[in-house]
Amino acid sequence: MAPSRVLLSVAGLALCLCTASASFLGPNPGSTPLGTDSTGLYDAGYVYISDVQSYINMTLDYCDIVAAVTAGDNETALDIYLYGKNAEKGAVYRTFREWAVANHTGEYFYDLLAEYNDMDTLDAGTRAAIGASDLPAVEHFLHIMRVKYAYHEYDAAVFNTGLNNTAPDSGAPHNLDEALAMFLGSGFSCPGATEYAVMQANAQMMGTAVSGMAPGAIAVPRHGMAALIGSAAFNDTDAVEAAYHAIREETLVTKLQTLMLHAYAKTAMAWTDCADGSVHMSELIGILRWLVDPMLHGFLVDQGMSTNATMARMEAFDADMAEAMSYHGVGTAVLRVVDDTTITGCRLGAPTEAAREDALAWQAKYCTEEVMEMSMGM
Repeated sequence: MAPSRVLLSVAGLALCLCTASASFLGPNPGSTPLGTDSTGLYDAGYVYISDVQSYINMTLDYCDIVAAVTAGDNETALDIYLYGKNAEKGAVYRTFREWAVANHTGEYFYDLLAEYNDMDTLDAGTRAAIGASDLPAVEHFLHIMRVKYAYHEYDAAVFNTGLNNTAPDSGAPHNLDEALAMFLGSGFSCPGATEYAVMQANAQMMGTAVSGMAPGAIAVPRHGMAALIGSAAFNDTDAVEAAYHAIREETLVTKLQTLMLHAYAKTAMAWTDCADGSVHMSELIGILRWLVDPMLHGFLVDQGMSTNATMARMEAFDADMAEAMSYHGVGTAVLRVVDDTTITGCRLGAPTEAAREDALAWQAKYCTEEVMEMSMGM
C-alpha cells in the first residue's frame, strides 16, 4: 500500500462521530492598521476596551522574523527578535525576547513551566534556531513565547480582579485585552502568524472544524469576552478564572493536535527513508513539549486529579512519548494522558486529506526528489 494511503488508514486512531453547533462569527477580520489605537475594535467576537495595539503589532514582528530567516538574513531576524521592530512601547519596542525571558515566579502557569523546564532554554533555543536558519523551529519558539506571556496576562487579570483593580487602561481588563491581542494578532500579517490561525489550520487538518471554523477559534474570544465583562462590570474573580481555565484547555487541544500532526508527517518520512526529515520532526515535537507538558499537568489538576495521580499520568505520558516512533504511538500517548477528561478523541480529531497534503509539504522541505516520488507514487 502506498505510504500516503497508509497514513489515511492510520487516521482512524482518534476518529469518532461528533456533532457540534456554533454560530458563525466569520474569519478573523484582523486588527486596525499599524500605529492606530485598538480601543473599541471588534475582532472575531472580542471587543478591546483599551489600547493594546503594540501587542497586536507583535504579529508583524513574527512575520518579519520569518521573512528574514526564509531569506537567509539571520542577522536581521536576530535583531528583530532581540530589539523589536513594529510594536512601539514608549521610546523602545516590545520584543519576543522580552517574552522569552520573562519569569513571573509565583504565578500559576509560570510555576508549572519552571517545574518542567529550564527557563533559560527558550531564549537560547530561539537564538540557535535563528543562527541555523531552522525556520520551523523558530516559528515554534515564537508561538510558545507568545502563549507563555499571554498566560501571564491571564494570571494577572485574575489577580487584579481579586484586588478590584478593574481600570480599563491599567487593571484586569487591560490584562485581558493584552492576552487576546496576542491570540488574535493582526489581520495584516503572514499566514499562520497567530494562535487563532494555528487553531484554524489544525481544525482543517484534523477534521474538527464546525461550519468551517475551529471550535477553539470561536470559544477563546467568547471566553475572553466573558472574562472581560466579569472583571470590568462585576469584579468577579471566579468568572475570570473560569474563562482562563477554558482558554487553557482550548489552547492545549491545539497543541496536542500539532504534536499528532508532526508525528503524522514523521511517519510519512520514516516510511520513505527520509531520515533527516524524521529527525527534525522529532526535534519539533521536543520543542513543543516545552509548553505542552506543563499545560497538560495544569489541565489534569483542573480536571480534579490529585497531585499523585497527576504526576503518575505525566510520568506515563513521558514514557509513552519516549517510545513513540510513529503517529500511532504519539496518538496513543495523547489519548491515554487525556483519558476520562473533557479533552476527548472527538475534540482532537484525526488526520484528513489536508493533513496528508501538509505531510507531503514537510517531505518537500527535507526529502530528496527520489523519496518524494516514492511517497507520491500510487
